[in-house]
Amino acid sequence: MKIYLWLFGAFLALEVALIFSGSHNPYFYYPLIAAQEIGSEIGAITRRDSFAYVLVALASAASLCALAPSVLLIIFLHKTAPRRKIILVGALLAVHLPVGVLLAARIYDKRVEVPEFSIAVKLSQPAADRLHSLNESIVVAAYLDGDALPGQGRNNDPFRGVFLGSDEKLVDETNVARFARTKVHFSDWKRLSDKNYFVTINVFSARKAVSNNILGCDDPIDHINGFKGKIIVVHCSLIGEPQS
Repeated sequence: MKIYLWLFGAFLALEVALIFSGSHNPYFYYPLIAAQEIGSEIGAITRRDSFAYVLVALASAASLCALAPSVLLIIFLHKTAPRRKIILVGALLAVHLPVGVLLAARIYDKRVEVPEFSIAVKLSQPAADRLHSLNESIVVAAYLDGDALPGQGRNNDPFRGVFLGSDEKLVDETNVARFARTKVHFSDWKRLSDKNYFVTINVFSARKAVSNNILGCDDPIDHINGFKGKIIVVHCSLIGEPQS
């Protein structure tokens, strides 16, 4: 058993060295990025970054447990009593959990909060009547992008060199969509040449009653400072509706 403990320690040290050296070894890197993405998505849904951080730590530890030391331990376990197997598996998890916590601190992407703003949708009478008859709602989408620092841009067509992400909101009973606590990845935000990034608004019917969008709306575009703390009015009419 002593040789297995030595091998376990050696592989654990190798894991830590490879991960924290910044090496993108796919054997380690992709499971951990998957853990990060899952945790980030849950964090965005629950609006609890601390909860997402814990999930990333646990998922990272689980990913690490699936690596080389685990294989060695499994080879060893096939001749081991059931009670000892449980103890050894518990030890494996206990050893990897702190590494997972440290790793989560390293890979979990910090978020930058987008300043709050609101979009007020003003409907033509035919559009309002049509939506009411269909019991259809309205979705407001905000797309966030900006120009990149030299050498930091990517091909995000039709967006600019740094695509920060998007957010969608249903309008409330007054046809207002409020964008609050929207966040973007810090790793993307820091690549911006100008932190006063762009916001593009797109408004469309929710496609619950009718599969196709039935609204033709303004598409306001401005820097985030032009939206910050404001209510932006967007006028909509039915697609094909005669304009007076």
